[in-house]
Amino acid sequence: MEVVIVKDAKAGGELIADGIAGLLRRKPDALLGVATGSTPIPIYDALIAQVKAGGVDASRARIAQLDEYVGLPAGHPESYRSTVLRQVVEPLGLSPEAFMGPDGSAEDVLAACEAYDRVLAEAGGVDLQILGIGTDGHIGFNEPCSSLASRTR
Repeated sequence: MEVVIVKDAKAGGELIADGIAGLLRRKPDALLGVATGSTPIPIYDALIAQVKAGGVDASRARIAQLDEYVGLPAGHPESYRSTVLRQVVEPLGLSPEAFMGPDGSAEDVLAACEAYDRVLAEAGGVDLQILGIGTDGHIGFNEPCSSLASRTR
């Protein structure tokens, strides 16, 4: 593991966006796992700026949503699906077919989680996962006391 200390969130976002750009140059159809919240916004802003400036082509990238609220309709503006589409997919100019996410409105939540695990496996797995850090120390919605061995839940 390498720890890199940067001046501020903007510099961190630019550093990580550079890493994502490198991945996209090596693997144009990379599957990027994305999170919502405030932590990754500087990353998305920097990556979008690189794409708009012509520094990297993200047109073949695929996006995997990290998490979703159970019971919130997919089209609700506060759903994570809507947030990812608005903050990542659309600004990168990706088609909706490039996006995959869990079904938070499924009646059988366990089956929906298992289905999303299968979709991710069939896609070849996530190449790079962006995670947020919550105020209670959770990483990627793995709340304190969550099993580190659990899958989609």
